[in-house]
Amino acid sequence: MPIKLNLYDDNIVVSVHQVIRGIGIVNCIYFNPQNEQFWIIDYRIYDPDSDNKTKIDHVEEMILNVINTNKLPFKTVLMDSWYATQRLMALIDNLGKIYYCP
Repeated sequence: MPIKLNLYDDNIVVSVHQVIRGIGIVNCIYFNPQNEQFWIIDYRIYDPDSDNKTKIDHVEEMILNVINTNKLPFKTVLMDSWYATQRLMALIDNLGKIYYCP
Protein backbone atom coordinates (compact mmCIF):
# COMPACT_ATOMS: atom_id res chain seq x y z
CA MET A 1 0.00 0.00 0.00
CA PRO A 2 1.47 3.39 -0.96
CA ILE A 3 2.43 5.82 1.78
CA LYS A 4 0.87 9.25 1.54
CA LEU A 5 3.11 12.13 2.56
CA ASN A 6 2.03 15.68 3.12
CA LEU A 7 4.61 17.62 1.10
CA TYR A 8 3.21 20.96 2.15
CA ASP A 9 4.30 22.72 5.28
CA ASP A 10 3.51 26.00 6.99
CA ASN A 11 6.52 28.31 6.76
CA ILE A 12 7.05 31.54 8.64
CA VAL A 13 8.20 34.36 6.37
CA VAL A 14 9.87 36.82 8.70
CA SER A 15 10.14 39.63 6.15
CA VAL A 16 6.36 39.85 5.77
CA HIS A 17 5.42 38.49 9.22
CA GLN A 18 3.16 35.81 7.76
CA VAL A 19 2.82 32.07 7.66
CA ILE A 20 2.64 30.72 4.12
CA ARG A 21 2.13 27.26 2.70
CA GLY A 22 5.31 25.81 1.19
CA ILE A 23 6.83 22.55 0.06
CA GLY A 24 8.50 20.66 2.90
CA ILE A 25 11.77 19.79 1.19
CA VAL A 26 15.28 20.47 2.46
CA ASN A 27 18.00 20.27 -0.20
CA CYS A 28 21.77 20.35 -0.47
CA ILE A 29 23.19 21.78 -3.68
CA TYR A 30 26.89 21.76 -4.56
CA PHE A 31 28.22 24.62 -6.69
CA ASN A 32 31.62 24.50 -8.38
CA PRO A 33 32.75 28.09 -9.04
CA GLN A 34 35.50 27.02 -11.46
CA ASN A 35 33.11 25.61 -14.05
CA GLU A 36 29.98 27.38 -12.75
CA GLN A 37 27.99 24.15 -12.51
CA PHE A 38 25.82 22.88 -9.70
CA TRP A 39 24.50 19.50 -8.67
CA ILE A 40 21.81 18.37 -6.26
CA ILE A 41 23.75 16.31 -3.73
CA ASP A 42 20.98 15.43 -1.29
CA TYR A 43 17.40 16.27 -0.49
CA ARG A 44 15.04 15.34 2.31
CA ILE A 45 11.29 15.42 2.61
CA TYR A 46 10.45 17.19 5.83
CA ASP A 47 7.99 14.82 7.53
CA PRO A 48 8.56 14.96 11.30
CA ASP A 49 5.57 12.71 11.95
CA SER A 50 7.35 9.78 10.28
CA ASP A 51 11.03 10.33 11.20
CA ASN A 52 10.97 12.70 14.22
CA LYS A 53 13.59 14.92 12.54
CA THR A 54 13.61 18.70 12.38
CA LYS A 55 14.79 20.62 9.35
CA ILE A 56 17.92 21.47 11.37
CA ASP A 57 18.53 17.72 11.91
CA HIS A 58 18.33 17.16 8.15
CA VAL A 59 20.73 20.01 7.35
CA GLU A 60 23.25 18.77 9.91
CA GLU A 61 23.12 15.25 8.46
CA MET A 62 23.52 16.56 4.92
CA ILE A 63 26.56 18.69 5.80
CA LEU A 64 28.22 15.74 7.52
CA ASN A 65 27.38 13.45 4.58
CA VAL A 66 29.00 15.88 2.12
CA ILE A 67 32.21 15.67 4.15
CA ASN A 68 32.23 12.04 5.31
CA THR A 69 30.45 10.19 2.49
CA ASN A 70 30.58 12.34 -0.65
CA LYS A 71 33.98 13.83 0.25
CA LEU A 72 33.30 16.94 -1.81
CA PRO A 73 35.69 19.87 -1.43
CA PHE A 74 33.99 23.07 -0.31
CA LYS A 75 34.80 26.18 1.68
CA THR A 76 31.45 27.88 2.23
CA VAL A 77 27.97 26.88 3.32
CA LEU A 78 25.28 29.20 1.97
CA MET A 79 21.85 28.80 3.52
CA ASP A 80 18.69 30.66 4.38
CA SER A 81 18.90 32.71 7.56
CA TRP A 82 16.16 30.52 9.05
CA TYR A 83 18.85 27.82 9.49
CA ALA A 84 21.26 30.19 11.25
CA THR A 85 21.07 28.41 14.60
CA GLN A 86 23.88 28.21 17.12
CA ARG A 87 23.96 24.45 16.61
CA LEU A 88 24.56 24.64 12.84
CA MET A 89 26.88 27.63 12.99
CA ALA A 90 29.06 25.83 15.57
CA LEU A 91 29.12 22.66 13.45
CA ILE A 92 30.16 24.56 10.32
CA ASP A 93 32.76 26.56 12.25
CA ASN A 94 34.19 23.41 13.88
CA LEU A 95 34.51 21.87 10.41
CA GLY A 96 36.67 24.85 9.38
CA LYS A 97 34.10 26.11 6.88
CA ILE A 98 32.67 29.57 6.31
CA TYR A 99 28.93 30.10 6.66
CA TYR A 100 26.86 32.76 4.98
CA CYS A 101 23.18 33.24 5.78
CA PRO A 102 21.72 36.24 3.94
